[in-house]
Amino acid sequence: MSNNKKLVKKLFEKETKTDLNSDKNMKRFVEWLKKNNVQSDDLYFKLYNNEERGVYTRNNISKNKTIMFIPLESLITDILGKEVEWSKKLDQSGAFSHKGELLKKITYVMLYILSTIDDPNEKFKPYYDILPTVMDNFPLFWEEELDLLQGSEFLDMISSRKKSISEDYNTICKVLPELEERFSEDDFMWCRTIVGSRNFGLNIQGHDATAMVPLADMLNHFRPAETKWFFDNTKNGYVMNSLENLSAETQVMDSYGAKSNYKFLLHYGFCMENCDETDNQMKLSFKFNGREYLLDKEGKSFDLDQLCKELRIAVSNEEELQHNPTSKINDRNEMAMFALLSFECRKKLNNYKYSYKKNENMFKSYDRFTPERNIFNIILSEQKILKYYIDYANNHILELSKQ
Repeated sequence: MSNNKKLVKKLFEKETKTDLNSDKNMKRFVEWLKKNNVQSDDLYFKLYNNEERGVYTRNNISKNKTIMFIPLESLITDILGKEVEWSKKLDQSGAFSHKGELLKKITYVMLYILSTIDDPNEKFKPYYDILPTVMDNFPLFWEEELDLLQGSEFLDMISSRKKSISEDYNTICKVLPELEERFSEDDFMWCRTIVGSRNFGLNIQGHDATAMVPLADMLNHFRPAETKWFFDNTKNGYVMNSLENLSAETQVMDSYGAKSNYKFLLHYGFCMENCDETDNQMKLSFKFNGREYLLDKEGKSFDLDQLCKELRIAVSNEEELQHNPTSKINDRNEMAMFALLSFECRKKLNNYKYSYKKNENMFKSYDRFTPERNIFNIILSEQKILKYYIDYANNHILELSKQ
C-alpha cells in the first residue's frame, strides 16, 4: 500500500465514538445480517462520531477473494419498490412518466422505504435504524453555512437540486396526500439524499436495477478501488471481491467514481483534498454575453477557444469584425481580448466573501470533513481556476507587448 493511500485511509478515520457492543442499533443490524445469510466473516465495523462508520478487515485477505455476499432478498431494489401501493398509484397517475429512468427507480426505492419505515415489524427495520440521521455535511441541509459560499457557482447547484427535489415532493404529494400527512419535505429530502448517496446500479436477471445494499453501502471512497462488485445471477445475490491483497486491520475502500468535488459534496457530503484527479474534474462556469463556458484549471477546456472567440468579437473594431475571430486577428485585438479575459476573471474573483489568502487560512482552521472546511475547499478550487486565467491572460499580454 502506498503512503498516499495510507494517508487517505487515516483521514477517513475519526475518533471512535463507541464500541459495537454498546451501540444497540448496530448490534441488531449485525444480527440481522447473520440471520439473512449475509456473508462477510472477514470484515467488521468501526464507529466514528456523527453516525459515521468504516468497514475493516479482520484478517489478511488475498486478491480476488469474495469478501461479501448479500442475497437478493436482503436488497431493497426498484423492482421491490415498484410493487408497493404508493408506487402503483404514482405510476397510474402518470405524474412521473416524463422523468428519467434512474430518477423513477430511485423514487420506487424511496417509496418502499417511506411506506415501511415506521412499521416495527418491517423486515428492513434493523437496516433503517442504522441509516444516518445527522445530515450536516450535505449542502441541501445547510442554512448559515451558505453565506460562506458567496460568489461561488456551487450556490446555484445547491439551489437547483433543492428546487428539483422540492418539486418532486409536491408532485408526489398531489398523487399521494397520505405521504404528505406522514412525511415533511425535509423527511423526503433526507430519504432522497440517503438513497441518492448509497444506491448501487446492478444488473439483476437482465434488469438494470437500482438497489440499496445493506453493509456494502458503508464502504468509504478511494480511487483506485480496492474492490469490485456486481450481482451474481447464478448465486442470486450481490458479490464484492477484493482487487488486491488487503492487510488485516485496515479499512476497506470502494470507488464512487471519478468526480469533481462539486459532485462529491453535493451528493455524498464530503470533499477530496490534494487529489489531482478530483481537481481535474472541476469545471468553473464562466458567463459572458449571456453564454456559459466551462473552464478547467489548466486551460485545456474546449470552451476556452469558444470564449476567446467571443472576447475577440467583443473588443473588435469595425475593420477587425471582418476577420474570422476563431484565431488571432492581430496583436492589438489579441491583447485587448486577453485584457478583457483578465478583467472578467478579476471581477468574478472579487465577488467572493473573502480573498484567496484569507480563504486559505480559513480552510486550514477547520477540521477535515466539517462543512466549513469543505466549503473553503470548493471556493479555493474555483479561485485557483480564476487566478490561473488571470496569469494566463497577463502572460500573453506581456509576450505580445514585447513584439
